[in-house]
Amino acid sequence: MPRPSSLSAYPGTTLQAVRTAVTTLLKYRDILPTDLSTKLDLFHGDINAALGRVPGPAPIFVPHAIPLRPAPGQGQQSPRHPSAPRDNPPPERHPR
Repeated sequence: MPRPSSLSAYPGTTLQAVRTAVTTLLKYRDILPTDLSTKLDLFHGDINAALGRVPGPAPIFVPHAIPLRPAPGQGQQSPRHPSAPRDNPPPERHPR
């Protein structure tokens, strides 16, 4: 079986296209088999090394994002849960 050439022998545009495809696949690593996810992660690092760049953090799929709350005093209020007590309770009603 012929030995494949090193990644650095391929044109930069080809490597960048492959890196983009691998990065996209890694976004779905939670549904990929573990061994495929691991191999793609290693391949992503090899492509980055062939391009002469320092590998950045691998993309991670985040199923839900936690909204950032503004720092106190920035004028925005966080949304109030419907069951939370109100700041100004309604006036009491007395039967007549």
